[in-house]
Amino acid sequence: MTYVYFDALDEVLATSNAPVDISEVSGCVRRIDNGPDGFLRGKLSAQAYWHRLVSGSGSQPSDYASSYDLPKCKHEKNEQIDQRTRTIISLGAPYDGHNFSLDIPDQLTYVGLCLAVMASQASYPIEVRDLDDIPYYLADAAAYYTFFFTGLGYVQAVLAGGRAIKDQVNACTDIDCINAIVDPR
Repeated sequence: MTYVYFDALDEVLATSNAPVDISEVSGCVRRIDNGPDGFLRGKLSAQAYWHRLVSGSGSQPSDYASSYDLPKCKHEKNEQIDQRTRTIISLGAPYDGHNFSLDIPDQLTYVGLCLAVMASQASYPIEVRDLDDIPYYLADAAAYYTFFFTGLGYVQAVLAGGRAIKDQVNACTDIDCINAIVDPR
């Protein structure tokens, strides 16, 4: 007997000649089909939670997933959104035709420079380097504040976008809803 593991979009995730622990399979498992006998079986978690449903008259019910899978799928989707947020931030912030690093060490450097500007202890022009290591010069405090707060606003917008998508995921009541959410950023 062959077990076929499907995701919520009915794409095959894995096949096996015996039930397997699908907690190791990437993606949210929607159903496990073991063939023409009309029964679905599967090990739905690392805690050995077994789930068995009757398909009924050969048709495919719309959702075989246990509610036990929903929190796991939400967590996985939220992790994907967090990873996408980190990736966007790591690509840098656009400013005046350049892309500037937003990695944590660089953010701390920008904060330190901002404190020096606020304390009137900065030497002008202030040189910052973009991701291509091209120098960019900020002529005065006003130019630095514009640079700094543009970058800060960019980070806040990326984080807010991620939170909004995660709020959609957390509001979902089924796995199909979770899998339908796309991160457009």
